[in-house]
Amino acid sequence: MASVNKLELWNGALSGDTLGTAYSLEGLQTDFVGVLNLSALSATNVIVKIQRSPDNIVWFDWITFTTATATGNEAKDATIPGMSWVRANFDFTGGAQTGTAVVTLHFDKKSK
Repeated sequence: MASVNKLELWNGALSGDTLGTAYSLEGLQTDFVGVLNLSALSATNVIVKIQRSPDNIVWFDWITFTTATATGNEAKDATIPGMSWVRANFDFTGGAQTGTAVVTLHFDKKSK
């Protein structure tokens, strides 16, 4: 079993809608697991996505986690079709859109 590599797309506090830093996936395999660990939330809810891009300019939603209304964890399998950049996207919706959440989002390679 191969070891699992992690690319941490976001680890820290959020205040309102946030786009994470873009990271290149060049040279990595195409099968991944996106993992969301939401350890604190003081907003009505937050939509967390992993976006992908072929050029780090035009972005597409790729993995959308279940809309978070409380703390918790979620993992989703995904295959990346030739896109070489990824980033985290956080969209607060509902009443307390300026709430703060602490979110750790990993992008894990599947073991082969």
